[in-house]
Amino acid sequence: DYSNLYTECWNNEPSKRPSIHEVVNRLRTSNRITIYQQNDISDKTSPMPNENKTPIRELSNIDTTSEIDRMSTNEQNKQLVENLENSLGENENLREKLQILQKGNTELIELNKTLRSQLDETTAQLECARPSVYQGNKDIDAVMENDKKIPIISQN
Repeated sequence: DYSNLYTECWNNEPSKRPSIHEVVNRLRTSNRITIYQQNDISDKTSPMPNENKTPIRELSNIDTTSEIDRMSTNEQNKQLVENLENSLGENENLREKLQILQKGNTELIELNKTLRSQLDETTAQLECARPSVYQGNKDIDAVMENDKKIPIISQN
């Protein structure tokens, strides 16, 4: 089951990969099944009286080794589940930060659109006003030219 889970996690198509929640649940389930299977195997392989002539000292070593292996596997599985849960928490934290950044990005895009629209509108208004300003400048120049031609009469 670990091999299948590992293969699924590395599937080329991300949509076919299990979520972190699925991985944690499957590891927990697999861990329970492994413990039950190991207990069943231990029960089935216990020597029957007068059936096995192995010295008791060797049997106790076998049981202890098997128990240590089982505990080691169980601890490794617990550690793996804990690591996955921590990763899940970190992923949730990163997801929240990403959502905040995406929201800020969306707001900046909208603000940029608004500013561009206002700039375009102002540019259009200036383009429309340009001929009037040009004509106004010509009129002012003409008035000033006329003022130069008018003699100044002094009052003495």
